Amino acid sequence: MSKRSSSASTRRFPRGRLREAIRWYRLWGTWPVWAWVAAAEAFKERRFARAAELYRIGLEQSALHPAANSARLDLAYCLYREDQYDESLKLLDQLTRSSCRLRDAYLLQARIEVFLGRVLSAARTMKRCLKVYPDDLQALSSYLHMSLQGIATEDDVLEARQRLLAARTDLSLEDDRNLHVNTALAHFELRHGEIRLGERLLARVLASGNAPFEAVLLRGERFLDQGRLLQAREQLTRAMIAAPRDPRPVHYLARSYLRTGADFNPTFAMQLAQSACRLSHWQNAECLNVLARAYEANDQKANAQLFFERMKMVPSMHELNVTYFHSSLQQLRAQKAS
Repeated sequence: MSKRSSSASTRRFPRGRLREAIRWYRLWGTWPVWAWVAAAEAFKERRFARAAELYRIGLEQSALHPAANSARLDLAYCLYREDQYDESLKLLDQLTRSSCRLRDAYLLQARIEVFLGRVLSAARTMKRCLKVYPDDLQALSSYLHMSLQGIATEDDVLEARQRLLAARTDLSLEDDRNLHVNTALAHFELRHGEIRLGERLLARVLASGNAPFEAVLLRGERFLDQGRLLQAREQLTRAMIAAPRDPRPVHYLARSYLRTGADFNPTFAMQLAQSACRLSHWQNAECLNVLARAYEANDQKANAQLFFERMKMVPSMHELNVTYFHSSLQQLRAQKAS
């Protein structure tokens, strides 16, 4: 090749793009979709609206590209970050029911479902994930957390626990995954096993200095159930800072200020409950219930009635009713057995 033709080729294909094209070809066996390359840059810069726009452009042009499902997952995450939960869930549901089976699609779908109060749906999503990734520790831990709040069968819960216990023996002491596994196991013990063992496991995780969000939230919820409100608020505030998009710590904080006693503060409870409802897109029945109770405590009866009625209309209310029915049935069977 002559110097002239080589120079012209370089001008047509800049060095950075050539390097990117080679990387794509090695990874996917095809040339890049440049809209997705630009989307990835916007994604790194946290310009999620622009990234979503570029991912859509690329999908319109290259819907059958080998990287198309990865682009769809990135688009779903951008929509999640832009608070477009319904659109994100539609994409994620398509991905998790397709043949591509991307693990992170299941995890993100379940996370959004939990935010919206659809804990049963989240547990079912993670159960489908485990059929594809049966030994994945993050999937097992997430499933155990969600099933403990839903209507998973006792056999399913015990199987997930046993698989986590078995997997833990293969982890080195320095492996950070121990923290997530031990948090899930602590959750199980606190709900259905030996409470003292659960407390010890949870304390060990929290003492590590690198406790996952779920451990901090679980400790805050535990303190709240025990009526230790100052400690509960300290942990729930930590959880709220660690995961500012998650409505659960805000919801529990609101509940703490509705407790009768010296710390009763219905005005602050109402403000927190409004924030929890906004974070859950006004679709989480438990958040709506606490907001209605906060309005009631502030002697705003009309607003309280409005949100009690709204609570009955959201999809998560049906899941909540099913969960309560299942829990009551289990308690009744346990009483008969004893």
